[in-house]
Amino acid sequence: MVRCGTMTVTRSATAATLRKLDDAGAAAVPYQPAGHDIPRELRAFREAAERRHAPTTASTSTNTKTTEIRYA
Repeated sequence: MVRCGTMTVTRSATAATLRKLDDAGAAAVPYQPAGHDIPRELRAFREAAERRHAPTTASTSTNTKTTEIRYA
């Protein structure tokens, strides 16, 4: 349940989640930075939010049916 409500992951994964929320029509995303370095947390989230608009390339691996998404 916690994973559904939090984004304690990489910037790329956060960007992908934000892109999905964007595509679903989300008007806002509540964000609560935590930890000892709040300015760093805010910068990281901003970078992820900006990255959600970056072009992506998708490729399928021959070993799996899932699609890999890479961010520039």
